[in-house]
Amino acid sequence: MSKEHYDAMIQRKQVDQVREAALYVRKSTSTEDKQQNSLRVQLDSMRDYCRGHFEVLHEFKDEQTGRTLDREGLQEALAWLSEDSNRVLVFYKTDRYARTLDSFESIRSFIENDQVRFMDVQRPDERADMLMIQLRLMISENESRLLGNRIKNTIKYLRAQGHSWGRDAEHMASMRERSNEVRALKADHQFVELMKYVTMARQTMGVTTQSEIVDALNAMNFKTPKGKDWTRSYYALCLKRGRDRGLLDEHKPQQQMGLFDKE
Repeated sequence: MSKEHYDAMIQRKQVDQVREAALYVRKSTSTEDKQQNSLRVQLDSMRDYCRGHFEVLHEFKDEQTGRTLDREGLQEALAWLSEDSNRVLVFYKTDRYARTLDSFESIRSFIENDQVRFMDVQRPDERADMLMIQLRLMISENESRLLGNRIKNTIKYLRAQGHSWGRDAEHMASMRERSNEVRALKADHQFVELMKYVTMARQTMGVTTQSEIVDALNAMNFKTPKGKDWTRSYYALCLKRGRDRGLLDEHKPQQQMGLFDKE
């Protein structure tokens, strides 16, 4: 089948059935009053982009750097996308997803399945041009590298002049400590949710060993915090962290959760 024939068939299918879509937006800071216009511009432009082509059902949002894919809004969006191969996830620009080529690999299957739209490289009725997306990502990666080098050189110059970058050292240390506390609290909540599913699997499926529990979690489509399937090693790592954090119920035998399973 020629590409022209395939594209025409896809277009006829889209005319017959408007596909469900979700919008993903991101700004780089969680500060309430910063970059709010960026989110509004992204959403308004994306709604216009989808009009007449997709039925927008959901909007997912993150307020953090694009250097990591471990973003709650993004993982929720990808989980929603994976539930139906006819759904579409729309990004304002490629760099709203990520700025590095390595990160591109994790959504390659969605792009090849015609489930992703990047407004800066394709029209709503076009399949993704893989080469164009990679070129855009290369440009974004280079821009990020150049920005990092400029900041690094600026800090080096200021230190040579006896000045500091941003706030004083004590304030920056306090911010890092607070950030670590927030991440730890989030991980604690995720562990509690994991234990709920483990308890459910034990009660309904009679599982006891780590391997059985991992298989049950995947069968229930309960994903890891990064949106991936569970493995025995990662499950054991989570349990160890829960034990170290004092989150395991001391009144229940830990063997029941597969903690000491040595299959």
